[in-house]
Amino acid sequence: MLVSLITVFVVLLVLVGVLVFRPMRARSLLALNSVEAQNLEQQAMSEQWSGRYAAAVADFDHACALGHADACMNLGRMFSGSAGISVDNDRAARAYQRACRAGLDDGCVVVARDYVSGSGLPVDAHKADVLYQRTCEHGNVAGCDGLADLYENGNGVAQDLSRAKQLLQKACRLGYQASCDRLQQPKFQ
Repeated sequence: MLVSLITVFVVLLVLVGVLVFRPMRARSLLALNSVEAQNLEQQAMSEQWSGRYAAAVADFDHACALGHADACMNLGRMFSGSAGISVDNDRAARAYQRACRAGLDDGCVVVARDYVSGSGLPVDAHKADVLYQRTCEHGNVAGCDGLADLYENGNGVAQDLSRAKQLLQKACRLGYQASCDRLQQPKFQ
């Protein structure tokens, strides 16, 4: 009887350890990864400004792998030709997708644009529509403007100039000058 009580007690202790301490350990590891990722991104930015592009790519990539969305965006920008490395649309698209998955709306907007243009991703207007819709709902002006493009041109959605105008007005109200300028076109009057 005493042996079975001790066994039950040990099993309970193990369960408590798994249920309580493992999540605490995971949270602390995530916090460490976050700090490491931020430090790597800062280092990568310094390397990029100093012209050490290969080192910057490696550090942005590492920080991105740790879940730092801004590092993923910077990596995508580097592969898109904003720095002294060769343009690689496939690698840029993967980096932007990682930024989007990490919750960065600007990354999702770039992925949506890539789905429209076929730059690094297969053309898929439906996926672009979903991403633009989500980012616009979050108040991302470029997302609203991109979604307006889809409705204006009937790209993957039924053409609807009224809906396009509403989306441009929203982006304009939020301060996106390009949308304000587009509203001056005769078709939106």
